[in-house]
Amino acid sequence: MVGLIKAMASILAIGSSSLLANAGPIVMKPRSTNNSESFAHGAINESVPLTRHFLGIPYAQSMFGKNHFRKAQPLPASAAQQIIHVYAFGPNCPQYEATPVSVYTDVRREYFIQGVNGDDCLSVSVWAPLYPTEEKVPVIVWIYGGGQTTGGSSVPYQNLQRWVQPFGGDPSRTVLWGQSAGATLTGALSIGWPGDPIVTGFIQDSGAVEGQGVHSVYTDTTHSNFTFLANELGCTGNTTSQVECMSTYPQADIEAFIQYWTDAGKTPALVFQSYNDNNNTFANYTAAYLSVHYAKLTKILGHNFIDGASTAALSSGPPEMEGPTPEKELAATLHVRCGVVAEAQIRQSLNATTYRFEYSGNFSNLSPLPFMGAYHSSELPMIFGTYADVGGDGTQFQKDTSEAMQGL
Repeated sequence: MVGLIKAMASILAIGSSSLLANAGPIVMKPRSTNNSESFAHGAINESVPLTRHFLGIPYAQSMFGKNHFRKAQPLPASAAQQIIHVYAFGPNCPQYEATPVSVYTDVRREYFIQGVNGDDCLSVSVWAPLYPTEEKVPVIVWIYGGGQTTGGSSVPYQNLQRWVQPFGGDPSRTVLWGQSAGATLTGALSIGWPGDPIVTGFIQDSGAVEGQGVHSVYTDTTHSNFTFLANELGCTGNTTSQVECMSTYPQADIEAFIQYWTDAGKTPALVFQSYNDNNNTFANYTAAYLSVHYAKLTKILGHNFIDGASTAALSSGPPEMEGPTPEKELAATLHVRCGVVAEAQIRQSLNATTYRFEYSGNFSNLSPLPFMGAYHSSELPMIFGTYADVGGDGTQFQKDTSEAMQGL
């Protein structure tokens, strides 16, 4: 992360993506900061020695027990008196790996989470310059993807200004940057809180408020999926009783049942997605834009050249993997691209400052099979400078390209 990490204090939603976790051995030389939640001891990473990091800082209570199915609950007041050592990533929020063969399961597993899962997973990680600077530095708040079922993308951004400053960050120069499902969440925040977006700019990478993810029409308005799941786990009775009963189950057990049910192809299919309440998220983002219900801040929107190469179903799995059919690949690519283009166009019609990009990099260490090319997420190792951790050392041109992308 040559340009990105040296120039900025980067606040990243914790999720243990190996693209970040495999950055080299950690030197246990503490660097401390006193924030309103606790006194945090961080460390220095050998591969980027001018950077200090604080990994796995808790920002809310555990999700276990009464906190299941509730919004994140603040830490108790006593947390401000605690000394915490944050040298390693915290647990991942409970989730399971999809079983169908894909680019991610059988070719590029580096995009999957590492480490243990657990209910005590509401934490963030901070990367900052090693030495204090005279001026506050810009901040990137990163929400990574995972289809709202894997990875991690839930961070209490309403607390952002309170805990950015102790690490040397400038709340007045803070950009929210999301990829894939994280991009749809970024877009949702930019429209859901037009008067108080907290940040000062947005970047949406391979995702938009129009066309995928958080704005998908969710038709289970009676919450029958939850009721069915609760009944299958032995939690019967009225809604209150079911919620109380389900709260006694570790989330890992709930995820295990959902995985079993899904992998077995049982019906009814269990689908849990965001619900549009037309307050925080909207069923019709075009109408929200036209009614001037959006934050009037600069936004960068982008997509990859063939996002669908990895998101569409493959024609065959190992040992002779074949890519998706042209029709499936095109449909999956347009699913992302058309949403990005549609949002860019409506913003342009409103004279909202908007930039758009397309990533078309094709590097053999990231895309080893002929059909992969600039697939969904292939830009991330280039942005973070971790392409060697994914597929081995690259060319000088790849190194130069990665550093140029970080320096933009």
